[in-house]
Amino acid sequence: MALVSTTRGYIGKGKIYLIPRTGDTTPIEIGNCKSLSNSVDTDRKARVDYQNAGGGELDVVERITSVKGEMTVDDFKPTNLAQALRGSVEAQTASAVTLEIQTLYPENSVFFAYIPSPDVAPVVKAAPSETWVAETAYTAGTRIVEGSKVFEVTTAGTSKAAPKPTFTGTVGATVSDGTVVWTLRSPETLVKDTHYTVTNTGIKALAAYDALFAGGLRLSIGYTKNIQYLIQALTDAGTEYTLIFDGLNEVDSGNPVVVKIHRTKFSPTSGLDLIGDDFGEIKMAFSALKDETITTAGLSQYMQIAMV
Repeated sequence: MALVSTTRGYIGKGKIYLIPRTGDTTPIEIGNCKSLSNSVDTDRKARVDYQNAGGGELDVVERITSVKGEMTVDDFKPTNLAQALRGSVEAQTASAVTLEIQTLYPENSVFFAYIPSPDVAPVVKAAPSETWVAETAYTAGTRIVEGSKVFEVTTAGTSKAAPKPTFTGTVGATVSDGTVVWTLRSPETLVKDTHYTVTNTGIKALAAYDALFAGGLRLSIGYTKNIQYLIQALTDAGTEYTLIFDGLNEVDSGNPVVVKIHRTKFSPTSGLDLIGDDFGEIKMAFSALKDETITTAGLSQYMQIAMV
């Protein structure tokens, strides 16, 4: 049976696709979109009747200055975020990250370069940039690793001549070295739930070891990154798309309404909800540009709407 319209009332629902006009032309499905609208801006010029008391207009000219559209999306898909932020998206596979250098301060957190897998515990080692050198001046707070342990200068001074002193003992033990006094702060490999706790995005120092992290302790960290996406904002000059609205009219028995905007270019988002009590939204505005490749008489160079 042929489709027939029974009302011209309209409540729209449907899906939106963006098709890049250059490069990879695979359609990008936007997902759940709360609103989609278009508007036409004009420059209006009027010739006013100044001859009669009643006034009025003798002639009017309206020139189209722009065709615009906007949508509000609540699907926080990587492709949507990249589109809204005029950026790029890169898929990351699960893989090992080794020797990531971070600095951890007392009761503070470090955030890994990638979201870590919760299934694999990180390996956290102290990696101070200083080393022991004979007859060298050391300031208080300087840390070194010797014998797989972290030692800190608690009395500033100058180290002895060779041979190197014996760096040993348990946490809190001191080693005399010329006029320097070293205090053993921790093993080289830090221990989860003793020195730090694991967070969703890295690790956090525990208060019991404030002395170890005072001034910042340089760390070398190994972990497994989780499968994830990296969105880089404001790296794209502005890809052009054909926008397809594969819609339906909910009050007209779900009859189809299909809108094709031939050439669109998106602006960076005017709003990105990252904290709130309601579902977040991404506001995306675009310009509908003239498609001069459409030259057939009677066909719009901006958009076409198909409906029953």
